[in-house]
Amino acid sequence: MTKVLIAEDSETQRNQLRDILENEGYEVIVTEDGEAGFNAYKQHTDVSLIISDYHMPKLDGLGFMTAVKEDLPEGRDLPCLMLTTESSAEFKRKTVHLGLKGVVLKPIDANTFLSCVKMILVSSEQRKFPGK
Repeated sequence: MTKVLIAEDSETQRNQLRDILENEGYEVIVTEDGEAGFNAYKQHTDVSLIISDYHMPKLDGLGFMTAVKEDLPEGRDLPCLMLTTESSAEFKRKTVHLGLKGVVLKPIDANTFLSCVKMILVSSEQRKFPGK
């Protein structure tokens, strides 16, 4: 089963995202901020995708994803998806520089969100096993 880690400080948003993903058969780990997200990542290094809010207490989404990227073993890529209301050019530049696979603007549309998740996971699998 594909495992997805979510870091989101809004309980309502966490529950919505978890429900959307679990209804599609994903195993979901939810955390309330970037610091807890990083700790969960350290315990669940087999996650296939990280989804994070940008604006969170303790450690924001970019800080969380930077910490994960720096901790990955050499040669391993872990796709990350950012959820945010932020749309500035500077923010977009930072996400590109960090290598995020996508940004979904809030409020979340369930179908758009799920399509983005599936596309990222399929693309990630194709990079692992070219020609399949």
